[in-house]
Amino acid sequence: MADRQVEGVKNFARLAHTGFYDWLSLFDVQKGNYIRGGSPRDQDFAGPEQYVRITNSANIPHQKGTLSLITRTSRGAKEVGSIFFICRKDHPEWNTEHVPIGRIISG
Repeated sequence: MADRQVEGVKNFARLAHTGFYDWLSLFDVQKGNYIRGGSPRDQDFAGPEQYVRITNSANIPHQKGTLSLITRTSRGAKEVGSIFFICRKDHPEWNTEHVPIGRIISG
């Protein structure tokens, strides 16, 4: 999956390597639905200084275990920042909305 969504993976890796995610909490856990994290303010609208325009152009499905970056619409385009979620069940309704960057396969 990572090789099909390179820009999203680069954005996530850049933030991780700079320490952006250090000490952040998972701020929204809905049992059996999803887990969200990556916000410095523990809410949906916080994020890094820089956002990146990326879409799910590879049409990767949001299946159980998928790690995705949450998009927001700004100036007519989809952008991702730091907030991510992990699907705890399939979410096909998010396939055209958010940007999958990986999949948890165990643990």
